[in-house]
Amino acid sequence: MKKLIFFLISFLMVINGVGASEKEQIYIGDKIPGMYIRKIDASGKITNKQGGFLRRASDNHFVYCLEPFVLLIDNFEYQEYSDNYLELLNISKETWEDISLIAYYGYMYNDHTEDYWYYVTQMMIWRVVDKNAQFYFTDTLGGAINESLYKEEIAEINSLVKMHKTLPKISDISVNYGEEIVISDENNVINNYQVISSDMANINGNNLIIKGNKLGNYTINLVRKSTYYNDSLLVYIDSTSQTVMCTGNVPDKEYSFNISVSGGKIIVNKKDYNTLENLKIPGIKFSLYDASNNLVDTLVTNEEGIVVFDDLPVGTYYLSEDNDQEILGYIINNEVIKINITDQKEVNIDFYNKEVTGSIKIIKYKEVFDQEITLVPGENIEFGLYDMSNNLIMKKSTNEEGILIFDNLKLGKYKIKELNNNASYINNDHYIEMEVKLTINNEGSEEIVKITNELKKGSIKVFKYKELESNDFALAKGVEIGLYDKDKNLIKVLTTNELGEVIFDNIPIGIYYVKELSEFTEYRRNDKFYKVNVTEEVEERELEIVNYLKKGKLIIKKIGDNYLPLEDTEFSIYAIDGTKIGNYRTDNNGEIIVSDIPLGDYYLKETKASSGYQILNDKIYFKILEDEEVITINVTNEKIVVKVPNTGIEFEEIILFIRKKRFQLN
Repeated sequence: MKKLIFFLISFLMVINGVGASEKEQIYIGDKIPGMYIRKIDASGKITNKQGGFLRRASDNHFVYCLEPFVLLIDNFEYQEYSDNYLELLNISKETWEDISLIAYYGYMYNDHTEDYWYYVTQMMIWRVVDKNAQFYFTDTLGGAINESLYKEEIAEINSLVKMHKTLPKISDISVNYGEEIVISDENNVINNYQVISSDMANINGNNLIIKGNKLGNYTINLVRKSTYYNDSLLVYIDSTSQTVMCTGNVPDKEYSFNISVSGGKIIVNKKDYNTLENLKIPGIKFSLYDASNNLVDTLVTNEEGIVVFDDLPVGTYYLSEDNDQEILGYIINNEVIKINITDQKEVNIDFYNKEVTGSIKIIKYKEVFDQEITLVPGENIEFGLYDMSNNLIMKKSTNEEGILIFDNLKLGKYKIKELNNNASYINNDHYIEMEVKLTINNEGSEEIVKITNELKKGSIKVFKYKELESNDFALAKGVEIGLYDKDKNLIKVLTTNELGEVIFDNIPIGIYYVKELSEFTEYRRNDKFYKVNVTEEVEERELEIVNYLKKGKLIIKKIGDNYLPLEDTEFSIYAIDGTKIGNYRTDNNGEIIVSDIPLGDYYLKETKASSGYQILNDKIYFKILEDEEVITINVTNEKIVVKVPNTGIEFEEIILFIRKKRFQLN
């Protein structure tokens, strides 16, 4: 029966011009260790066998059996076919798609390289081509059926086949001209497809990106190409032997959807600024620009004062009234309106024109003091607008930017005057005349005046003195003096000049403090805050700040070798460079106290010893290192020893007069 069917099919294919390409031998290849199966045909006949490869003789490439219960004649010569599979095999399109996809994703696809994958693929093909038969894996040859064997591998191949057969789910799309939208594929397979010849769509991951770059209705075609293998599917047929197939790339899968691209519209309505009614003047020119300032179009209003820009891509636009024209009785509106065309495809814009009027713009500044005088906007300062007879027309106050505008003014002359007074500022309450004029552009002028409130100011002059070692005082340069506000926050620091003075000038009236900031090793720190009141009455306040030298005290205690105090011993004190500081003599307590010695290195020298004592010739060095430091030096002198010669005279009284002092030696 099979031979007859194949003969009839081959005959019909020859008639229809479908021919075979080459001859090929198929042979039974190597067995797969541990792979055992059981086949049961529709009649119940059971076949147990060990799985093994079928191969093509020309290159040993594996092939799959498509007739599970037809014997293969080893090395039998087959006819090779590369198309018209449905007619050749007498199977449905669905069956052929299933077995070709199983073969595609089965053995040797990605990591399916172990031999057992071959027979898993073979078994899945059999289960598709012969649904009346049963196919099982067994633990051993002829052993028990084990349905858990290769369950995961089968599930993996089935998953890949299902995903391949699943089409993207993209509904027909409407998009605005110039818009780009992103749509996700609900079936999560679109990443396997590519767009065919269109610049309106591309694929990124599971997202379809649609570009509405031209108006109209379009069909977008997608294709899924199968290019994993180098060759297409092949079928080998012989009327007397088993039909087999060689895996290869499956046919491309196509999918299409429609997109509709429509443009946006801007409708401009010309209106009177004051009455808000339509301004029905034809011929008023408007220009529309894109986001890059490229001119899109220039159109004019119709009899109703309306102009329409249509078929616009999505994006940002700028609309303006051309200023090279005149609108009788009205001022050209120089406003540029930004318009976004998005999902709102029709945008209505009311464009207003004012009648010819003018305005007076006041820009108000006031001085503030923070280390230095700066100008800031004068906020909430009230001004009056008057006619030329000094009649008040209206009052307004400046905004946070110090700006006030008296607008919608008829042409003519006006006066303005500041109405606020502040004790810290110089009064600015005089009238200022202004005139609103007609410009050459048929517009009322905007007259601008800048007004500044100046603080009432004074100055503080500081003289800086320092004490000298000579106990005189000299003006000190290079000393930092700080100026503080009434809360003792530092405002400014200045350094005394060659004359030992600093001047904090141009400072607002008020309470300040002055303090020395510099610190010198040899001088006592002056941390005093000097309070100064700067008033209108006294332009300049003067202040003196004095630094005193850091000083110590020297105490010299003079004793004899009997540890009793010695008076009338004289000492001189010298600086380390030899400069004499002074001469001093011990009192009846044997002490010399020298106060107010500046910091430094010194030495003292005994210049005259007490009567009957030897003079000390050594220099005694000492240092004054800290303010109010007390240095005590104990100096001991030995008596003068007189050696009396032995004269042989006994109990003779010897009188010695030494410096008018009488000593008696026994």
